[in-house]
Amino acid sequence: PNEPPQVHYGRPEDAPYDFFRPDTIFQLPLQLTEISGLTAMDSTQIVSVQDEDGLLFFLNPATGQVEQQIRFGQPGDYEGIEHVDSTLYVLRSDGLIFGIADWSEASPSVREIATGISPTCDAEGLGYDDASDYLLVSCKQGINPDLKHFREIYAVPLEGESLMRARRPSAKSRHELTNGPGRLCPALGIVGSHSGHWLDTPP
Repeated sequence: PNEPPQVHYGRPEDAPYDFFRPDTIFQLPLQLTEISGLTAMDSTQIVSVQDEDGLLFFLNPATGQVEQQIRFGQPGDYEGIEHVDSTLYVLRSDGLIFGIADWSEASPSVREIATGISPTCDAEGLGYDDASDYLLVSCKQGINPDLKHFREIYAVPLEGESLMRARRPSAKSRHELTNGPGRLCPALGIVGSHSGHWLDTPP
């Protein structure tokens, strides 16, 4: 089979942009001294979150100016933000994710997503994989002592929990659906025939 191209960004010079020669530099307001995440809404607006207060900051990417602030939660240690379809997702360091819809309304709709990730993970980053429709949570601290030389990343499905529960009916909680490879694989429908299959292509 044709192998996908191998891309390694281990060094700054391997990246698709020059870290040392940015196109633009913005001086953000003091409120964003502790900025901890950015996500693009479209070509005219980006949204940021800082790690001390439950506020969304809508920025103009052409000027760096804050155009709007919206509160979504109480003060906390917020570490990442992702825009997926019509929802903004914000990660808190204890593993809790906030799904924020209707943010342009007077009272945004906010739902809490309990990921089951241990607070000792000290969640530090949030990403999104559109191929699987999963949010990806990276940990600052390792949870599994067998993985002390690896960086742990957890996949949080935005849809499909009911399917995982059907595959793992013995799970007593959301955490037990996927806490360990022997449970994760059945929940995601991963079987032996998938061994060696590229992760970025359908099974």
